[in-house]
Amino acid sequence: MRGNKKGQVTIFVIVSIIIVASIILFFIFRGDLEPSPTGGNEANLNSFLDTCLEDSIEETLEILFAQGGNIDPKLSINFQFNDEEMTEITYLCYQENFYLPCVNQEPVFLQHLKDEIHDSLEEDVSDCLDSLERDLQDNWDVVGVERSGFEIDFDSRNLLVKIDSKFTLTKNEETITQENLKVVFPTRGFQIAEVVQEIVSQEAKYCSFNKLGYMVAYPEWRISRYVNGDSIKIYTVENKESYEKFRFAIRGCVIPAGF
Repeated sequence: MRGNKKGQVTIFVIVSIIIVASIILFFIFRGDLEPSPTGGNEANLNSFLDTCLEDSIEETLEILFAQGGNIDPKLSINFQFNDEEMTEITYLCYQENFYLPCVNQEPVFLQHLKDEIHDSLEEDVSDCLDSLERDLQDNWDVVGVERSGFEIDFDSRNLLVKIDSKFTLTKNEETITQENLKVVFPTRGFQIAEVVQEIVSQEAKYCSFNKLGYMVAYPEWRISRYVNGDSIKIYTVENKESYEKFRFAIRGCVIPAGF
């Protein structure tokens, strides 16, 4: 009897160790697992694309916001803030002559941002859709895939990548169709664009912008302005909640040296 009891205790201990080890391994490796799109609902497909595109979107926005809304600036100034790398900062309002106010270079600024983001993400979106198809084929028969491009949009707190697509899948005599996938990335890009447009508009009209008054009226924003020796202004617009910063340059109403 004692031998049986000892054997039972030994088996119980071994089983307990296996269970505990399995739980530990699950939590160790869970962070490395990508969300599976094969669960048969649209949310999982969107989740797969969220994960696939997240780094590309973040990198694109960082470059755009640091360079004044352009991936490859044409009209720009090279500038270096303390403890930062040299950066090409786009002139969003520019006048090459003296005394005259600057001219708005991007009158439809929000649409310009959307176009820049679209062009930057085009290859990544295609690659992620290819990856999604391959992942689906591991668990489904992919009957049909239609891909007709994508568009970029904003709401007040997010960047939206709206993908015009249709996936038709079958498994075990079950057929599902998923259309118009969407990636959601948190950003205050829409609100930042509104603030930037207001600054540019006032600089073009009045050769100045009352940043202190604006921050009193809208305390969620921190706005700084640096003016160099050539009277070129570099604005930094920061959202206090998201900590996103947007920088751009302005040249207008410049008075020649010596006057």
